[in-house]
Amino acid sequence: VKVVSLEKELANKQKATTEPNAELQSARSQITRHENDLRFWQAQTINLERHHEITKLSDLKLEFESLEEDLEESLRLQNQATSNLEKASEAMRVLPEKITKAQELVAQKRKLLADKQRVAVNLQNRKSEKDNFLSSGIQNQGRIEPSQSRFNRVRKCPKKPKSANPTRSV
Repeated sequence: VKVVSLEKELANKQKATTEPNAELQSARSQITRHENDLRFWQAQTINLERHHEITKLSDLKLEFESLEEDLEESLRLQNQATSNLEKASEAMRVLPEKITKAQELVAQKRKLLADKQRVAVNLQNRKSEKDNFLSSGIQNQGRIEPSQSRFNRVRKCPKKPKSANPTRSV
């Protein structure tokens, strides 16, 4: 009797524990499913962050390439400016020498011009003297024959040829 009653009680208790066991199993399976869902969404979050970082990296790579191009252009311009500066420096270095040579040339041409002006003045004076002499001789004697003129005996100097590039004085 007692065994039977204990068996009934055991069966009742087993029956009573099956429902909580089922709930426990259900709760454990829900926990497992929620943990799996949590891992899935954590993985999705990591993937999204990774994709976001990859996108930023791509943008930075494009910006880097653009900056590299700008750097190359800047270096090319710097090299060109350095070359121009060296050329200008060389031109400035030889400029005083060129100025000195040009001043010497101008001085030589001025001296040559002054010499030619003196010669021209002397020739003009001689011409005036001859003209005066001839005009005074014509007035005093009438007409002078070419054979009587002492100037016919003077040897004439050949004319100097004019240069193709006449110089101008400043």
